[in-house]
This record gives sequence, C-alpha cells and structure tokens, in this order.
Amino acid sequence: MLVTFAITGYPPIGKGTEGTIGQANRYQAPQPQMAASDVKLGDTAAQQFMQSDVFDRLIKDAAARKALGNVAVREALTGNGLAQLLTDNAVQKALGAQALAAAVKDAAVQNALSIEAYTSALGNSALAARITDAALLVRLSDPATAKVMHDASFGRVIADPALVAALRDKAMTSDVISRAAKDPAVASLLANQAMVNLFSDPLFAQAIQDQAFANAMSDRALVGALTTQGLAAAMQQKAIGAALTADGMAQLFANASFRSAMAQDSFRQAISSGALQSALLSQAFVSAIRADGFSQALSTPRFAAAIAN
Repeated sequence: MLVTFAITGYPPIGKGTEGTIGQANRYQAPQPQMAASDVKLGDTAAQQFMQSDVFDRLIKDAAARKALGNVAVREALTGNGLAQLLTDNAVQKALGAQALAAAVKDAAVQNALSIEAYTSALGNSALAARITDAALLVRLSDPATAKVMHDASFGRVIADPALVAALRDKAMTSDVISRAAKDPAVASLLANQAMVNLFSDPLFAQAIQDQAFANAMSDRALVGALTTQGLAAAMQQKAIGAALTADGMAQLFANASFRSAMAQDSFRQAISSGALQSALLSQAFVSAIRADGFSQALSTPRFAAAIAN
C-alpha cells in the first residue's frame, strides 16, 4: 500500500527534509492531510519519525501493518521499553516460535497468562522452569493437594522457612512445628494427610528448597493457576513449556508492558495468528521500532489511520 503525508505546523519543515518529503510525494494513494493537532505540540520525535523514510517503508509493509493494526500490540509497544526489547535476537526468536503460537491458543495457558503473578514468575528463569514442570504440576493439581494449597493457612506455613524445612525433613516433633501448631488452623492443616504427602513428595520437596519458589507459593493467585488440571495437561505437551521458557522469554515477561499485553486476548491473537512474528521478520518493522519517535507516534490517531489504510 502506498501512502503520502503532508505535515504542517510545528516544527517547520526546513532545509534537509525536502528529499524525504519529495520521495514520499512520489506515492499518490489517497490519504487525508495531517494537521498539526494530530501530533502534540512539541512532540517532535513522533512528527519527525512520521516524515521519515523508515515510516514510509513501514506503512508499505503488509506484515508490519497487520501487526500494528492490532490496538493491543500498539499499546504494548508504547510502554516501558518493549519496542527496544523486541530488537533483541533471542527475544525475536522466542516470539517467533511456532510452539508459542500454539501455547497461547490453549485455554488453560490463556487463563494462566491473564494472571499477573504467573506471568511475573515467568520473568524469573529459574522459577519459570519450576512452574512449567509438567510432573510437578500434575502433583500440585491433584484434588487433595490442591485443596490444602488453597487453605488460608497454607500461605502462612509456606512463608516460614524454618517450618518448611521441618516439614520437608519430616521433623514432625520439632519445636518449630510444635509452636506453629498452637494455631488451631495451622495445626489442622499440618495434620491433613494430603499436606504430609505433599511435603514428602520428592518433586515438591526439591522445588521448595528454592526460596523463590517457596515465596511464590504464598501467592494465592499463583497457587490458583498452578493447581488447575488444565495447566498440568497443557504442560504435558513439552513444546508449550519449552516455548514459555525459551531464551528471551524471561526478558519479555520481566517487562510490565509485555505482561499486560499478554493478558489481553487481542495481543495473544496477534501471536497465535503469526502476525507479530511475521512483523518481526520484516526489516521495515525492526528498523521502525529502533527509530526515535516510533513509540510516541504509535499513540497518534494519524498513525492508526495510516496503518489501517
């Protein structure tokens, strides 16, 4: 698609820009004129970007237009350095994996990705490996185990390293457990056979030695995600866990804008359909997200109109 823009207002177009504007004017697709009000006064970076050859190539690239036509994609790219992060080769490879496209189509994975505690945990590589471990999730999703993990006292138990160590070591007569058992609710939980079995399970006992995992288990929203049988079933497909923990994915999930975007159906659709991956293979798109003014331009109405045409 060929588009031309005439930009008026501040700042004035001076010498040195005629070549760029002249080049753009060779393309004569019908397009409304851009008024100064389309770009905030003083936001010269966005205005200059939209006068550039980089922008000209971007709006002529079908893959880039398809990805940026998704409002959730545009919103994600305006925040917290995500656009620059997408220029990293490992990140591009991770996002481009077909297994990731398949993963975000799974209903249980979609539900997990909508939970901030789960996506935040994926931002820690070591913790991500734990919470995508199929065998461990099968154990946690056992109905009796899930019930004790949802008990209000479970978070208090798991947040006490000394108590966790005593339970893991089966030191049921220790002073630590005796003191904890003075609380009737905790005593009831500790006497539950499912709780005893959980801490006797080698997989859980090993995982709980990781302090990051132990701390995460006190988050009830995360526990809610990890104890679903649907997520355990999804992780039986090794490709799904591998896609969520691939090199570059921890960087992405550590980014708040990416986590927020992944919680939205429309953003996941851009991944599952291959639109975002195709855009990342486009030199026009990669050049654009590296350019000054790209993020600022994304939020302008005229940019959205140009992409849509």
